[in-house]
Amino acid sequence: MHVPLINVVIGISLICPSVQFLFMEFKYPTYYTHSAITKEAVARAAVSYITGNPPDAEKSAVAVLDTIFGKDETARENYGEVVDLIISSMSERFKEVYNNPTHIMADELIAEGNTYLMKTRQTIIELSTKDKPDINFIADLIGRYLLTLQMFYCNTNWVEIEHNKICENLGMTDTFDVPLSDADEPSCRNCNEKKQGDCKANLITKKLTSGYLELKTRGGKGGKKPWNENWQDVGKCSHGGTLDVSTYIPARGGINKETPEFLLSPHYFLHNNSGNAAITASVHFLVDKENGLVSAIGTKAFESIFHIRYLPPVVKAKKTTVGFSTMSTHSWVSNRPNMRTVSTSNPNGNTVSSRPPSTIKTSTRKPIDVANVVYQPVCYNCFQQSLSLILVIDNTGSMSDDIFQVRGQAIDIVKKAYSSQLYNYILVTFNDPGKQKDKD
Repeated sequence: MHVPLINVVIGISLICPSVQFLFMEFKYPTYYTHSAITKEAVARAAVSYITGNPPDAEKSAVAVLDTIFGKDETARENYGEVVDLIISSMSERFKEVYNNPTHIMADELIAEGNTYLMKTRQTIIELSTKDKPDINFIADLIGRYLLTLQMFYCNTNWVEIEHNKICENLGMTDTFDVPLSDADEPSCRNCNEKKQGDCKANLITKKLTSGYLELKTRGGKGGKKPWNENWQDVGKCSHGGTLDVSTYIPARGGINKETPEFLLSPHYFLHNNSGNAAITASVHFLVDKENGLVSAIGTKAFESIFHIRYLPPVVKAKKTTVGFSTMSTHSWVSNRPNMRTVSTSNPNGNTVSSRPPSTIKTSTRKPIDVANVVYQPVCYNCFQQSLSLILVIDNTGSMSDDIFQVRGQAIDIVKKAYSSQLYNYILVTFNDPGKQKDKD
């Protein structure tokens, strides 16, 4: 059914004052909303963690995760409650900060917004690593973080500059891959006023900037956006849209990508790009191998927050085979014969970044080909300086054919870890007479 555009504008204005991705789909489910972005991003992160592999980009991770849960309604419900809590937190937080340029990445306060993200991330890490963390409050903080993170991609010109890349430094360090726009230089030209909705060529800077915003609903009168009388047909960028008073001050127009409607979003044609970037960045925040939340707080805390758990790999038997009795699914050598456990521990003896040990028992009478374990292990920050590398190797006589291969793999792992100056290195060997008896 066709809905007049003015009705869409009015309806959207009632939902939110148009300074970010919408929270609800209204009548157009193709919009990238904060709700849809967050559901998909958290689902992708969950699938990546549970299976050890990122989900197929062509498929909805929400649907894939639902398949993983299967008939386990309790697991599905617990996970869903956390996601709902995060989204609810984002919605409530927005009501508090939608006129605060730092929290919505507006008015060229990108550095300030980044500082807020770094502080929030650090708070999340500190609270998550306590003995008895408040999971609900942590989920609330994750929602606050994701709100500002996602706004970066619809309210700045990052997508116009970097296209499909995400800003991996955002919320991590105080430096950016792209320099920030100076306060005394114009960043936009007037949009093409002869053709309605034509703002495709209004950016004139390759530096990182964001639009100035003055909402009519907050008494905006157009006095906040900088303007220099020496600037002709150019100036600072506006946020843009029907509710932004500054959009009529040179440079007229705007750069926001919140919706696919030009009356609300001058850069509506990049709405899908900014939505996809927001999803990717949200996943990166959660499960990036080096800087993701899971690497910072450890897998135990991560599983507690999202009510998910790691699943062991599927094993397939093929032609060439070697025998082994147990196998850890933890690190780079987890799919190698003779190595029962490879783990990392801190000086206090607590496992920091490894997954809970998962053992796959197999019969030595019917050995399998360990090279065909369907699993690409993800090791979250396994070579931190505070950790220990522990190798446990089966040196039973029946495994003699494989010991040279195992030794080579162990040497490779130690070489990889050496530059990180781990706390210590521990090698444990064990002998299983039962396997020698079976062989005899």
